Amino acid sequence: MSRTPYVRDILDAFSDPDVVEITIKSSTQVGKSETVRNMLAYTIDYDPCPVMVVLPRDDDAKGWASKYVKPMIEDSPALARHMTGREDDLSGKLYRLDRMWIKFAGANSRADLAGDPIRIIF
Repeated sequence: MSRTPYVRDILDAFSDPDVVEITIKSSTQVGKSETVRNMLAYTIDYDPCPVMVVLPRDDDAKGWASKYVKPMIEDSPALARHMTGREDDLSGKLYRLDRMWIKFAGANSRADLAGDPIRIIF
């Protein structure tokens, strides 16, 4: 937080039950993706629910999941304890954890964006 103090308000708003929508307007390369991963980690450990992470394209969704989210879950003891132990739970575009699931979608895929009950969309 010392390097990115502007993120604190975003994270505080995310954990506030009275906040229903957060919009971030910023320049590039200032920590938005890391902020989203922190909010996702909070959801996994403290407030499990169906989540969708939307990226511009289908390939972006697959890549972001495997490059950033899977290692985050596996490398964090607090998050890894929510893994089910099934081999395919952290693969593809649907991650299954003990109390929730995370769907990764491309904004260009109508099929990815439809048909699932989602409480939090990143």
